[in-house]
Amino acid sequence: MERLSQAVRNDDRPTQVISVATDGETFGHHKGGTEKCLPYAFSTEFPQRHWTVTNLANYLSISPPVWSVELKPVTAWSCFHGVERWQNDCGCGGAGG
Repeated sequence: MERLSQAVRNDDRPTQVISVATDGETFGHHKGGTEKCLPYAFSTEFPQRHWTVTNLANYLSISPPVWSVELKPVTAWSCFHGVERWQNDCGCGGAGG
């Protein structure tokens, strides 16, 4: 909860969205008892903090964007070669060394 709280901005924004993603192995697979983390967060912590859990489509329907961006196609955050890391083994990671 502390890590999520660090993303919250206490300013004049009427709304704020924080998108969170994790893989399923995080909860319960490697450490026993961690499968209880999300049910507790959804039932107790989020309501206590007055946080609303939603999805991006719903959030955008109640808080429409005020500007847009154009994404550069065929890029990858983890390699300056773009998707070549996966297409042709550029050598930056994985089996190519």
